[in-house]
Amino acid sequence: MTATPRDPAPTTSSATQSSTQSNAPSIPVDIPVKPIKRLRQQALQLAERGYAVVPVHVTWDGEDKTLRFPLGGWQDTATTDPEVILNWGLGKATHIGINTQASGIVVVDLDKKHGKNGLNAWADLLNQHPGTELGPEAATPSGGVHIPYRARPGMPTPNSQDDIAEGIDTRGVGGFLIAYDDHAAWPPVSTLPPVPEWVPRAVRASTKPTPEAGADGGHSDLAKLLAEGVDEGGRDKWLTKVAGHLAKSHRHFDGYLAVLQTVNSGRCRPALDDAQVEKVAKSIWSREKAKRPEDDELDLLTPEKLEGELLDTYGLDSIPDPRYVVKGWLDLDTISRLNGKPGHGKSFVAIDMAAHVGSGLEWQGHKIRQGTVVYVAAEGGSGIKKRVRAWEKHHRRRMENVLFLPRAIRTSLRADRDLVPSHEWRTLIEVCERIKPVLIVLDTQARITVGLEENSATDMGHFVEQIEFLRARTGACVMVIHHLGHNGDHGRGSSSVLGALGTEMKIDRGEGALELSNPKQKDNAAAEPLSFRLKAIPLWEDEDGERVTSCVIDRLDRERLEELRDRVMVETIRLIDEAKIPNDASYRKLQEWGRERDIKKGNAFWTAIAKARKARDE
Repeated sequence: MTATPRDPAPTTSSATQSSTQSNAPSIPVDIPVKPIKRLRQQALQLAERGYAVVPVHVTWDGEDKTLRFPLGGWQDTATTDPEVILNWGLGKATHIGINTQASGIVVVDLDKKHGKNGLNAWADLLNQHPGTELGPEAATPSGGVHIPYRARPGMPTPNSQDDIAEGIDTRGVGGFLIAYDDHAAWPPVSTLPPVPEWVPRAVRASTKPTPEAGADGGHSDLAKLLAEGVDEGGRDKWLTKVAGHLAKSHRHFDGYLAVLQTVNSGRCRPALDDAQVEKVAKSIWSREKAKRPEDDELDLLTPEKLEGELLDTYGLDSIPDPRYVVKGWLDLDTISRLNGKPGHGKSFVAIDMAAHVGSGLEWQGHKIRQGTVVYVAAEGGSGIKKRVRAWEKHHRRRMENVLFLPRAIRTSLRADRDLVPSHEWRTLIEVCERIKPVLIVLDTQARITVGLEENSATDMGHFVEQIEFLRARTGACVMVIHHLGHNGDHGRGSSSVLGALGTEMKIDRGEGALELSNPKQKDNAAAEPLSFRLKAIPLWEDEDGERVTSCVIDRLDRERLEELRDRVMVETIRLIDEAKIPNDASYRKLQEWGRERDIKKGNAFWTAIAKARKARDE
């Protein structure tokens, strides 16, 4: 079918226009300002359909608009969580905005203002690309149209303005727009057609020179600049160009400076000193702010602004309460770590937690918040397959909503002497942003930090930064599986990781059972220890006809635990008697005897054995 130019129908009635004009005369009469209740309802509807939303205050000067966002900016505060939306303060908000990247969408924005007619240009492009699947249309106040599509994995669509054709913009990676139409025009993200492949290709092929190009006429885009890097002699000029690009996509100086410092350490050969980088950052930031003096969010942090963020006891009520993933054990938006020695069942406990969260089942008597789980099986896929099949056979059900990645994702790489996030780690973060899991399991720390020195506070500090970035971008609980240190109390390596944890868990092998304890809870009381055994589950026969097995964790109640401990003690005493060791032997002598036979028990066990044997002579 041939596409023909057309104008969208008016979006508001004369009654709406009259009401809007009387309530907010500074905004054009055909742009309705929604009451607070309706704004929140619109946000909840959009969030339920998969759109990451944020409140926004819009003011207008003719056809040009100015946007102001909540503290934190739209990149970090956009959400799909209804609990967060219900706690929004909407005092000055006029509209609801959508973070396109966080929503996993690409929006084609057809403008009809300033002499442009993107609708006609789009119709021409559709005629050039027959068979293009059409997306839903949401009318904008200026007479234009927003057309949302689902983003294609591995084919990012940059933001653009008039790059495909005059009057056609795109909003994708790092994109934002206002949802003027809050009804059928924004269907669930999962039902949107994928963005036509020719759209991102056309954007990348048509990217225009940036205003930050140097006096030499070079107009390299950011991706090309970063790919090439720079050697000594051109670093200041190169970093100034990069800073110009980055300033356009950041709303907070601290985050902007941190990214620029990372770029400097990874792409400048050698890196400039921090003072020089900050000087460049401030210069470009001030220049960018001068272009948008009305945007208060672009200001550097001042004492007045920081003072405005201080909260008294009443203001603390505006901070959302912690929300659990596994009540009493794991909270959303935190970092946790499960430590244990090899063979003590760390991965079996982690898989059991993940399975219960994904499947919506209470975990060992504790309530859970059901949601998607991403499990990075960095130590390989064959073992994880057996463990999952064993869990499913034991529980007689499929493990739902748990996504496994049998791949050793490395968080970081060394660029000269500095550490930078790896491409695969950045890709994992982007995927998790789209999936929006409630729990992300990284199994194990050793496998995802290959090349880092685990005893180095500097290297582990960088590792913590990457885990924090994953947590901040997803809002999930990020759980790292790790080996116990030599002292047996905390995870192996630098203590800098321990300080960043909201929860630390430890699994030990006790007398006849595994014990899961909770040495650290940052904001809650420590959970009561749980006791398990590893139960063997037969699975299938291999090519030689031999049985393949795996294990699941099987909770032990107190009576069963005491019974197992008694049986272990009785069997140990029998072996000691057979060795003809005197009944009055001390616990230390018995412990040495046990070590020679690889019976690894604690002092309490051998003390109880010694007392039991001595009691027989009394």
